[in-house]
Amino acid sequence: MHITLQQWLDELEQERVEALENGQTQDQVFFSFDHETLADWGAESLSAFLLACASLYGRLPVGVDRWFYAWLDEMAGQFRICATDQLDQPLPFGCRVNAVSLETLVAGIFAVDSGLYSREALDVWQVRI
Repeated sequence: MHITLQQWLDELEQERVEALENGQTQDQVFFSFDHETLADWGAESLSAFLLACASLYGRLPVGVDRWFYAWLDEMAGQFRICATDQLDQPLPFGCRVNAVSLETLVAGIFAVDSGLYSREALDVWQVRI
């Protein structure tokens, strides 16, 4: 994993622990990027980072069954992650959602194409944690 992404993962773990200590179980995290940083990271490194984020959210808090999900906000130049324990509810987007593989999401991030404007449905990778 690229050193910047590893640093972000380490910071995310510390922030998650602190949030849980303060009673917060849900949060949304934004990661900004540009074409140069994407080229420097590479698709494999970004995929590893997102998988590691899902694993982290799966460990904290212990014993809570949730969905982890990630998507691209192409207008903001960010990819975002979140988790929810509302397994029987649709994800909280005000648009149609297209469930995609991690590879498809990462390809969309590199193409800066969330699917929302090109296919009228937001591409979202989700995994049960």
